[in-house]
Amino acid sequence: MKKYNIEIEEVLRKVIPIEANSIDEALDKVKEQYDEEEIVLDSSDYCETSFGNLYSKKLDKPMDIYLRFNPSENTLTIIKDDDKEEKYICDTVKEIDSCLKNYLSKYVEAPEIEATKEREEYELER
Repeated sequence: MKKYNIEIEEVLRKVIPIEANSIDEALDKVKEQYDEEEIVLDSSDYCETSFGNLYSKKLDKPMDIYLRFNPSENTLTIIKDDDKEEKYICDTVKEIDSCLKNYLSKYVEAPEIEATKEREEYELER
């Protein structure tokens, strides 16, 4: 029987309204509050969970991926070099980012990378 290292990732999310003169200042203020533990995320801020291989596939050949976004339909079409199309519904940059990650994990990442080495050994080889 094979052994796999499956990674579980949980995302916590909290929106902090803050007054500032710019987005950079707002980010700095919130980061400082977070670093000083004035902002603490807990289980009530749970957003999502994902599961996947701990190790990622090493890319060793050229790959073309084309993106086509249609704002009137809120669709992102992703076309890999083998002409396989995948359509996603999205209308924000954050949603497009999520769609791309989903596409890469489904169609580009190796589905079975065995846990034959420790993480440090694997990363040193890359």
